[in-house]
Amino acid sequence: MEISRLGHSSFLLKTKTGKLVIDQSGKIVIDGGSEPVTIAGPGEYEAKGFSVTGLAAGQNPVYLIEAEDIRIGLGQTQTELLEGVDILLADSWRDAQSLNPRVVIPLDEGKAAEFAKDSGLEPRKEKKLPVNKLNLPEETELVILER
Repeated sequence: MEISRLGHSSFLLKTKTGKLVIDQSGKIVIDGGSEPVTIAGPGEYEAKGFSVTGLAAGQNPVYLIEAEDIRIGLGQTQTELLEGVDILLADSWRDAQSLNPRVVIPLDEGKAAEFAKDSGLEPRKEKKLPVNKLNLPEETELVILER
């Protein structure tokens, strides 16, 4: 899988079987064939090798995205749904630290310095983040995806 930033709070997850786009409003679109699948709220969805579980949590939904044996969390973290995630796309370090993910990616690239200060971690800057189950770090890493 490869993760890259498309815009302010937008991301692209590419796998061998499809592409998943998270837009800045929190909507998810899975594409990899003739009909894209759009996800914008609670429910369980499966398409093109992606499994997505969405919960309503306040104004912003919380999503658990699973593909290629990797669990990616998106959104607020006051839910058990995101426990055990490998990668977390987070609004703040406070949201991330209770889940102990292997990789934390700030949703807002402008908050990189804040994440580094709050976490005490040295951020690693990347244009694209290739990940698989075998190359996930043992300790939590802070990765800043740049456009």
